[in-house]
Amino acid sequence: MPIVKKGIIIDEDKFLSFGNYKLKEKHKITDFDFFGEKLELKTYQKNTRLKKNGMIFFESIPGSAVHKMNINNSPIQFYITGLKTTDITISLQPDTMYRIYADNSDLGETKSTMSGKITFSLDLDDIHRIVKIEKV
Repeated sequence: MPIVKKGIIIDEDKFLSFGNYKLKEKHKITDFDFFGEKLELKTYQKNTRLKKNGMIFFESIPGSAVHKMNINNSPIQFYITGLKTTDITISLQPDTMYRIYADNSDLGETKSTMSGKITFSLDLDDIHRIVKIEKV
């Protein structure tokens, strides 16, 4: 999957795609409307961060490109591409158990923090991975 050259788009299936991990300088987009949700994106080689209504919803270190993410449905599912091992943080419901899958491999269960965050790592190495996160 390629980078998102415009930074953030709504694709033909009404899913969200965002991020450009090849940029050397930060690219910022504010007040992007996604079906009533206000989104803000900062993306470049070192970091991709998506805020939803002022709160961090997704963050990857280093930067990544995310495709076909359903941010308002459960389970959360998306494709992700990057250059190397990437730490991913997503904000979901607080104090809730989730199971994480990457390319249909079960990565295990994790409990979200009191603020709803879960964190996991993936080896991306310039390939795309399919991620699914479902409530247990």
